Amino acid sequence: MDYQESGIRSRCRRIGSELWAFRQTFFIICTPLLLLPLPLAIPTQPAYCGYILLLMAIWWVSEALPISVTSLVPLFGLPLLGVVPAGQVCLNYMKNANVLFLGGITVAIAIERWNLHKRIAFRILLVSGSKPIWLMLGFMLVTWFLSMWISNTATTAMMIPVIQAVLDQLDPANTPDFQDVPETPQDGAVLILEPTSPTLNEEKSLLGTTTESDIDDISFSNNKRKSALDYKDLEASMNNEALNDNNTYDLPYETEEATKGDRAEFEVGVPEEKCLTQEEKDFINITKGMNICVCFAANIGGVATLTGTAPNLVLQEYVTGLYKAHDKDDPISFTGWMAFGLPFASIAIVLCWIWLQLFFFGIKQSVFGFCFRKKGVQMNDSRKEEAVKSVLRKEYEKLGPMSFAEWVVLTNFLILAALWLTRDPRFVPGWGTLFKKGFVTDSTVSILICVLLFICPSRRPTFFCCRRYGDTSPSGPVEPLLDWETVWHKFPWGVLILVGGGFALADGAKVSGLSAWISNLLVELGSLPPWLMVMVLSFAVSMMTQVTSNTAITTLMLPILADLAAKVGLHPLYIMIPATVAASCAFMLPVATPPNAIVYAYGKITVMDMIKAGSMTTIIGVLLKSGFVMNVMCVLVSTLGINAWANVVYSLGTLPWNSTHAASDRLILGTNNSMNTNVNLTIELTTLL
Repeated sequence: MDYQESGIRSRCRRIGSELWAFRQTFFIICTPLLLLPLPLAIPTQPAYCGYILLLMAIWWVSEALPISVTSLVPLFGLPLLGVVPAGQVCLNYMKNANVLFLGGITVAIAIERWNLHKRIAFRILLVSGSKPIWLMLGFMLVTWFLSMWISNTATTAMMIPVIQAVLDQLDPANTPDFQDVPETPQDGAVLILEPTSPTLNEEKSLLGTTTESDIDDISFSNNKRKSALDYKDLEASMNNEALNDNNTYDLPYETEEATKGDRAEFEVGVPEEKCLTQEEKDFINITKGMNICVCFAANIGGVATLTGTAPNLVLQEYVTGLYKAHDKDDPISFTGWMAFGLPFASIAIVLCWIWLQLFFFGIKQSVFGFCFRKKGVQMNDSRKEEAVKSVLRKEYEKLGPMSFAEWVVLTNFLILAALWLTRDPRFVPGWGTLFKKGFVTDSTVSILICVLLFICPSRRPTFFCCRRYGDTSPSGPVEPLLDWETVWHKFPWGVLILVGGGFALADGAKVSGLSAWISNLLVELGSLPPWLMVMVLSFAVSMMTQVTSNTAITTLMLPILADLAAKVGLHPLYIMIPATVAASCAFMLPVATPPNAIVYAYGKITVMDMIKAGSMTTIIGVLLKSGFVMNVMCVLVSTLGINAWANVVYSLGTLPWNSTHAASDRLILGTNNSMNTNVNLTIELTTLL
């Protein structure tokens, strides 16, 4: 009998393992079948579009199909169900925002190809200081600034090996008085296994060659833990270099068995304290803090500029169409967005720095440590600080003097930034007024500079007056700054499809009436004070973006929020801007953004570290689970900004067009009732921060 039961269990396990091996295939097939009753039972346009929306949302979250492939579903789904004609759907995949993204990323590829971003990074780090808290600030400022202009993923991938080279100098194991962990630990203790990482010389070599990972093909499963990633594998993967800012990416991982010991040091709980000195514990916290600060800074920095992250471009494209439908000028230009995004990002990065140093270093080792007489441990040892400076200085010197290519790329970048900022500065007429109204946009400038990068030489030409004195080399064409093969391999084509798919889905939701139907369900939120409604919606978006693409969430939510704003009589930007910012506030899980994934996959950060750093751990019970410090901070700052400086920049106290809704006076009551209302709200939010 026991033998028969054992055989049955064995067969069940075998069948289960076979089914599990094909789980994604079953998921892909079963999802559309299980959702089929919706369009069959309710044969209406909103139901048809809702079917496509639910199908794409489930596939996006589960990643049963690559996110970019899921984004192609509207091309056949919407026409087949009679929601939107095929020609109209196709137009959504190459809108103005897509072209702006194309030009901006191409310029970023040129910057990365000629290592201009590394020169900027090392220069700032040399100035920031070598104590842990100032190093953290330096790493964050570099990442924050670079992520405004180039991919968040590229910036994070570049900074990780730089951080490791610095941490090697702070490691207690590298000091003469370091005591090895005993081979036989006491009861309740754990043996600390040294993580597999390259030597300092290997690290320095890597610093000169690392670019960014191929994110288009990356896939993180929500139910499968990824193991640590080796430096050389990281370097190899980064040579492909297709980047994006959504939630799918592919990094070369070691097997979990091979790296389980490597992570033991960082994943054990209380027992580890019995065999670690205080200095070693401090170093582990420094390691975690230095790594996690980079992905947080990358997420924050992308909000500052219009091209910094995809949700910003989605907002601009949707607002352009919304205002054009009412024959109004689009207020979201590069300068117009920066007027809100840069102050937000500046406040958020300072708050993030303060929070992370308190969380990982403790108050005595933080910037507030001057309040305590007791000095810190060897983290502040002058020898280590000098060693850190030496590493950074050597890496900067290895770059050599600025090359001709770097100067030309920098010149093109500065011209691009200047043209973006001065096309429509809002407070004075910009150069855009020299052309027909509506003909020239930010995408026009980005493509112009993009084409110039394929023309400008990477070396000084040997042609007549351009030739150096005494140069006798034969004349001939010079390699341009960019070639198509480089752009083809490094450009995140998947993001371009993702953004287009989001636009197509949003267009379908608007045409079919699905957005209006969903906004009717949310209209009860209109009973809340406007600032509280904005805070609730922003926090909801920030939670959703932890588990799926921020671009997808933005494209799904903006049509709904625009219709909701019209129903409750609020300025559409009053709700849409904070929600867009919240979509970039993905700090808690590795799957949330590629920067989070790179830091987690590197092997020094566990999921619990990321959750704790993104959540408030001082509150008990339910509040413990619902209080996410970094998300809450960013939501509070965006709510503060939309009621303070954004209220002035975008004239949120006046509806952009006549409203026919009975609640139209709520805007004035909510956002511009009087100067005292805004002042009081600002004081309240500042107190919360």
